[in-house]
Parts: sequence; structure tokens; C-alpha cells
Amino acid sequence: MRKNKINKLTVLRSGLSFEMSSENRFLSLDTVSYKHLAIQDGEQWEYVYPRVKYNIDNVEDKIFNGKLSINNQFDFNKDLNDNYTSLAASQINWSKNIIEKENGLVFENKANLRVVSISVDSKTTQDTDNIRFYPQISSTISIHY
Repeated sequence: MRKNKINKLTVLRSGLSFEMSSENRFLSLDTVSYKHLAIQDGEQWEYVYPRVKYNIDNVEDKIFNGKLSINNQFDFNKDLNDNYTSLAASQINWSKNIIEKENGLVFENKANLRVVSISVDSKTTQDTDNIRFYPQISSTISIHY
């Protein structure tokens, strides 16, 4: 949803939100509608039907001796042009910090993989379906005194 483009004076927001978290888990459920009061002719309503986020953080990785976190998001939206957009995204993050006590070197190792599926059911143009992969690996070496 284009929240950053919404003028609070001309948009009416209505919906339900639910959040729950524990030490290393987070769940968020939303369903929201937006009525654009400044639009007189045509469609005034945009919808976020369900938006589900589920994250798991700081899970001990016994194989590589690091920490894992998993972030998931699922959205289904309808915009002013009656186009429907669905998004499913998952990201796995891994991190491991190593401190060499003899020489003070600190190694911060990170890897993550994000998979995003976006589908647009358009009323005016051809429908689109995309699956994208975003792998990243990084290692930072610093000196700790």
C-alpha cells in the first residue's frame, strides 16, 4: 500500500490490526481500507485485505554455530484502479561473530536470502507475475582493543 503518498487530511482509514510478540517471535495481522475523500469521480477505495507478517528471531544455529532469523510477509491489495496485487516474501538471515582474543580481530559474518513473489491482476494492462531472489553474503573484519 502506498502509505507514504497518503495525505491524512483527505484519506479516511478504517480497519483491524492485531499484533502479538514473545521473546523471539512476532505476528502481525492487518486488514484495512482507505477512502480517498478528495476523489469525486471514480473509485475512492483502496484495500489491504489480509496482511500477515510472521518473524522468528535469534534462533541458535547448531550446524554453523550462528544465529538465524526468518521474516515472512503476505499481502493482498486492491487499488483505486481495481487492480489486485499479491505479495509473498520470505527472508532468512544468518549471522556469526568471531572474536580472536590473541590479536583482537573481530569477524562479523552475515548471509541472507530473500525470495519475493509479486503478482498483479491488472484491469487495464497485461497481468504480471514475478519471483525474485536476493542473496547477500558479507564479512566485516575490524580490530578491537
